[in-house]
Amino acid sequence: MPVKKYYYIKIQRLYYNLRQNPLILAWFLFFRNSSFQHKFTLSKKQVIKNIKILILHQLNLRNNGDILELPGYGNLCFKVHRGHKIFNFQTKTVIKVIAAEIQSATVKQEFESVRKASALPFAPNILRWNTQERWYEEDFVNGSPCYPVDSSGLEVLFHKGIVQCLEQMIMLHSPVCMNLSEHVDKTLRILEDRKLSSQELDSDKVNFTRQYIEKIVDELKLFGNCMIYLVFSHGDYSLENILKSKTGIKAIDYEGAALRNPLYDLYNFFFTEIYYERVDFNLEQVLNRAISFLQARLLQKEPELAKNLVSLAPIYRKLFYIERICMILERELDNNVLDVIHRSIEVFNLKKDN
Repeated sequence: MPVKKYYYIKIQRLYYNLRQNPLILAWFLFFRNSSFQHKFTLSKKQVIKNIKILILHQLNLRNNGDILELPGYGNLCFKVHRGHKIFNFQTKTVIKVIAAEIQSATVKQEFESVRKASALPFAPNILRWNTQERWYEEDFVNGSPCYPVDSSGLEVLFHKGIVQCLEQMIMLHSPVCMNLSEHVDKTLRILEDRKLSSQELDSDKVNFTRQYIEKIVDELKLFGNCMIYLVFSHGDYSLENILKSKTGIKAIDYEGAALRNPLYDLYNFFFTEIYYERVDFNLEQVLNRAISFLQARLLQKEPELAKNLVSLAPIYRKLFYIERICMILERELDNNVLDVIHRSIEVFNLKKDN
């Protein structure tokens, strides 16, 4: 049975469905845009301009542009990691279409990750999926960004909402106990598969990245063959993917979910704020308080994992560095991605008394 295709025209950075009523689209973007604003950031002036262009295409008065064919209906879509996301304002759903060039094993892994995440009360529900056509549909999470204005606001947000999400992700499945050296070796094999040897990449940036990874690996070897835990991890748990809703904190975009160290998402949450320089705070003090608070919450539910959470924090932190680089390298690799890694390394190397 042939796959039904829908056509989207690229206008600026977004793709608009050619077979839709532009008046309905305008109504949603003008009057129901609060839920979508954090994704599209369209001003009213941009909305008017883009809808005019869409109408010209629909009337065949303008036919030059980038046309995208996708197996899903929605109002508009944009490019994301491994494919495109289609937003349907009427049904309040999102369809993720995975690109044809992505390997089947990776597609399967993403499907499994988002299905596992849907069991979490703060994650989108998976409604439908089609592995053959490489897409899945989930609820659109209705919410607004919750960027704090200062360090105290960041910690309040952590204690009142973020830590509960971290706890539930850790508890989603039984933690896996693994030898540290074995996990490091496995992570390095993944890193080597990320095509860092491509001749199109800046050799200085590649060498800098490799040298940093080797440095962290050498430091981890000093801890010997200790045992660590791996748990379900979002992968990009930060304020970009966290929303305030009427029912509490929600987290979206689980495409990169996988087994990682139990402090990965906690570290990523705080290090991302340093990366974007949104909030000025003493990183070490805030991290120590946050880890202790998470440990206290886990003591009764996962006592063995919780018991060593603080003592193993230096190991988990270094693991986070290479796991995070591995996560970034999953993107379409170019020199801009290497720049993101370089900026991340700058943040990782901040002095402890910052």
